[in-house]
Amino acid sequence: MPCGLSRPALRPDRRYQLMALVAAAFVPHPTILLPEVAGADADRLTSTRAAFSRLDAHLAQVEAGTVIVVSPHGPAGSDQLPIRLVPRASGHLSRFGAARVALDLAVDVELTRDLIRSSRPDGFRLFPSDDRGLDHGTIVPLWLLPQTRAGKRFLFLGVTGWPLPRLEAFGRWLFGRLSERSAILLASGNLAHPPGQLEGIDWESIEGAGDCGLRSLAVLLGASSAAGLRAHVLSYEDPFGLGCAVIPA
Repeated sequence: MPCGLSRPALRPDRRYQLMALVAAAFVPHPTILLPEVAGADADRLTSTRAAFSRLDAHLAQVEAGTVIVVSPHGPAGSDQLPIRLVPRASGHLSRFGAARVALDLAVDVELTRDLIRSSRPDGFRLFPSDDRGLDHGTIVPLWLLPQTRAGKRFLFLGVTGWPLPRLEAFGRWLFGRLSERSAILLASGNLAHPPGQLEGIDWESIEGAGDCGLRSLAVLLGASSAAGLRAHVLSYEDPFGLGCAVIPA
């Protein structure tokens, strides 16, 4: 990933305040980002945590009622994309030794139902999931964005085996379905590919590689490009060989 890009100040872009998708970001989710989990290694990802603080301050100024989260560790499907259809979703990081890191969030049920109804006629298959348990791919970034999540409702998307171009097309479709709402889209994922190799990747090897962010990134690319949002790298570091990028748009 390009580590030497400039880091411009984050400012709310009023051009997009009335649009459906008002802001988006690609965010990492290693549990070691949290001091509650990292312990003695807490200083290894200070740049990433600082970037989360800046992103949180920015997104808190954006007028949006719903936060959409795409996580590679949520419910998964082969030919359908799971979407949580429950009144509330909650989770904690007890299995990582951090029981105090816990979230209980209200789901935007109305928007969720609307997307499920309209997806099939439009060529996409969204599957309602009754799984109320939030995964660490969702909990970690939202825990680091307290101002952003305050007072919001949430829409939680899992992943599917759709080809990447179809996932990107789904992102464009998702943007179109948000015409009467203002929403923030967060794509959760960790990176591992070297700089410049994403374009020439062997897609047949994705499953074997156990990717952890490519599918959520594809959805983000489709939605943010349809919204006319421009992305920049706020931070990138990989002290453990695991790429942590914070990329707002």
